[in-house]
Amino acid sequence: MSDISEKMRTCPLKQHIRMELWEKYIRKIKNNNISYLTLYCPTMMDIKYFTKVGLITHEDNTYKGVVGITNNSKDYAAAIASLNGRIELLLEGTANDVINSRDGKITKQILSKFPFDAINLDYCDYIFGSRDTEFLSSDLLDFISIMQKQNESNCKEFVLFLTTRSDVNATGGGFAKSFKSSLKRSISDNIEKYPVFKQKFISNFNTSELNAFERDNYDYFIAVGIIKLLLKELFTHGYTIKDCNANWLIRNDESPLRSLLHLAFHISRPKATVKKLVSDIGKSEYGGEIILDRIKAGHTNKYTVKSDFERLNSMYSVLIGSFGTFEIDTPKPI
Repeated sequence: MSDISEKMRTCPLKQHIRMELWEKYIRKIKNNNISYLTLYCPTMMDIKYFTKVGLITHEDNTYKGVVGITNNSKDYAAAIASLNGRIELLLEGTANDVINSRDGKITKQILSKFPFDAINLDYCDYIFGSRDTEFLSSDLLDFISIMQKQNESNCKEFVLFLTTRSDVNATGGGFAKSFKSSLKRSISDNIEKYPVFKQKFISNFNTSELNAFERDNYDYFIAVGIIKLLLKELFTHGYTIKDCNANWLIRNDESPLRSLLHLAFHISRPKATVKKLVSDIGKSEYGGEIILDRIKAGHTNKYTVKSDFERLNSMYSVLIGSFGTFEIDTPKPI
C-alpha cells in the first residue's frame, strides 16, 4: 500500500468528504443497491463506508455491483488472493485500457457492468501532469471512455467524482502548461460567448482577465476550468451537469504541501432534443455556471490538516477505526 493510500485511510478530512460530498451526491439519485465503479485501493474505505450507510449491498462475501480498476499489480494480486469482502469485478490497468482491451474476455467483463450509478475517479496525482506528453493524459482518456460507455448503455442519470492533485508549487512541475492553457481557453470561450456565465464570473472574481484570475484565484481557476472542460465532453454524449461542487483537502502539515481537489457531479440527460440543446446552450450552459453559484454561496469548502484535523478526527476516529475490521469472515471449510 502506498504512503498516500495509508494517509487517506486514516484521514478524517477524507472521511468528511466521503460523507458530506460523495454520499450526499449519490443520494440525489439512489439510496441503496447502487452500481459503483471505483479506482481500487486495498483499504476499500469508500466501499466500506458506502456499505455501512446502506448504499452498497454486501452478500456472500461480495460487495454487490462494485467494479474496481487498479494500475497497481501488487494491489491486484493481493485482492485476488483475498477471500474477505471481495468486490464483484476487479481488473488491472487503466479504465481506458480495460474498456478498449484487445482481450475480448476483459472487455466483455467490464462492458457487461455498465451503466453505473456512481463513478469514482479518485486519482492521487495530477490528471494531466507535466510529465504527460500525449495530447490527452491517461486519466482524461479514462473519463472519455467511461462517458462513452455510459451513453451507449442508455444511462440517463448518474454521479461522478473526480479527484486530482491541484497544488500550484508542486515538486515535479504540477499540471502541464498545455493543460492549464486549455483550461484558460475553455473559461475564456465561455466568458466571450455566454453572458450569464460572464456576469456570474465577474460577480465572483471581480475580473474577466484570465491571467489575473489564475494568479489570484488559482484553486478556483483549476476547478472552474476542469468543470468547463469536462462539460464539453459530456455534451458530446448528450449529457449535462445537473449539479456540481468542489471541496479541497489540503495537507499543509508537512512539506511539500499537497492539495487534492474533489469534484462531484450530478449528471443527467436532458429531455430536450439535441437540436434544442444546441440552440439553447447559450442561455443555460447546461450546468457550467452552477459552480459559480456554489462559490458565490460559500458552498465550496477547503479542509486543511492544520485547521480541521483535530475537530474532524474527534467526529470520525471511531468510525474510521471500525473499517479496519469491517470485513465479513469467509465460511470455514467443510
